[in-house]
Amino acid sequence: MKQPTDIPSRAGTRWTAQEDALLGTMPDELLAARIGRPLSGVLTRRHDLNIQKFAPKVRPWTPEEDTLLGTVPDKKLARRLKRSYDAVAGRRLNKGIRPCNPKRRIWRPEDEKILGTRPDQQIAMLLKCSVMAIKNRRKKLGIPRWHAKKIKPWTSEEDILLGRKSDPEVARILGRALESVRQRRRRLRIRRAPSAQLWKKKELALLGTMPDKKVAHLIGRGLPAVRARRKQLGRAPCNPVWKPWTQNDKLLLGKIPDTEVARRTGHPAGSVKALRCKFGIPCINPRNRPWLAQEDALLGQVSDREAARRTGHTFAAVRTRRIARGLRDPSTHHPNNQGITQTARVKHEKRTQN
Repeated sequence: MKQPTDIPSRAGTRWTAQEDALLGTMPDELLAARIGRPLSGVLTRRHDLNIQKFAPKVRPWTPEEDTLLGTVPDKKLARRLKRSYDAVAGRRLNKGIRPCNPKRRIWRPEDEKILGTRPDQQIAMLLKCSVMAIKNRRKKLGIPRWHAKKIKPWTSEEDILLGRKSDPEVARILGRALESVRQRRRRLRIRRAPSAQLWKKKELALLGTMPDKKVAHLIGRGLPAVRARRKQLGRAPCNPVWKPWTQNDKLLLGKIPDTEVARRTGHPAGSVKALRCKFGIPCINPRNRPWLAQEDALLGQVSDREAARRTGHTFAAVRTRRIARGLRDPSTHHPNNQGITQTARVKHEKRTQN
């Protein structure tokens, strides 16, 4: 509260008995403005005299007001009763009354009868509430979830068939789904029954002679069964695209480019590169072939372009090779370059010694 300007300040003066009598009878801010003293001085004087801080009288709650608790939201009730929100909420909590939430649904007996009779999504649309509210209420009442097909319990007579016959045959006999039979057998830790269909000699003769998928189609068996039987017999798969590597084909790796090996052997270029990398054979690059002694002899004797034409190396490779050896280019020789050439020659000799 702002201090009125027409009241002179009495800071530094002694307190009178009339001023001491006003301490604690009104808020400290109001008293400081009335007697013309600073707020800190009023607080200090009241503390020295051990006078309690002013507190307005608390209006007691009536029985009529207590009956309204929990019937309307606390904020709305606080405005109606002209009380603070904290006072209304604290009173309701002390009474053990649940808060009022207009959005909270009040379940009726006829609503609870619908739970579990159809999917939760349909009930939520029917009752105009969320699916989570339907699930929570159904679980709280112990009502199981609705199933389109009632789950048929397993009997001891049905469990005896598990593992003795194949799962598809058990599913056909019992009129159950194949996945239901498999889950029941795995839950009981029963091994799968061996296939009653034995392999014929004609079927075994086809394994490895054509792709597994084609064999499975011809003999009427599943692809996993055909692949497993072929591996059991130790036969390699038949792949029209795949071609076995011979010893003569492997000898070509690293001696000629991969593209040339692929052209000669008939293998894909990717297969050639993969096998070469598997054996740790470096790749050969015709553009990066080693230098011969007669080629090195040309460096510094003829121009770089002439050396590149004669040796088949690129101009940049010839120039780099010549500079690394500290040799000069005869076509661009100048007396001022002698020092630079001598320096390059010294660097090359130190590099070779190390």
